[in-house]
Amino acid sequence: MSEILMDQIIGKVATSNGGHRFGRIEDVVIDTDTGEVKYLLIRSEDKLSGGRLDAQGRTVVSFSTLKVTENYVMFS
Repeated sequence: MSEILMDQIIGKVATSNGGHRFGRIEDVVIDTDTGEVKYLLIRSEDKLSGGRLDAQGRTVVSFSTLKVTENYVMFS
């Protein structure tokens, strides 16, 4: 994965590659050994089905690919 700065991710709307909007990215979880983004922490109005929640009630999302655009972060 190419280098991504946190300010390029946090605050953007998270979508699937198909265009489904999940909510806003509030934070990320990073592997401290590799610097790789491991999970997105998404604040959603609706509970995402099957989603695991962190202590602040944000949905924890893992992904295999991540694409950052001006307004959105798309993942699959």
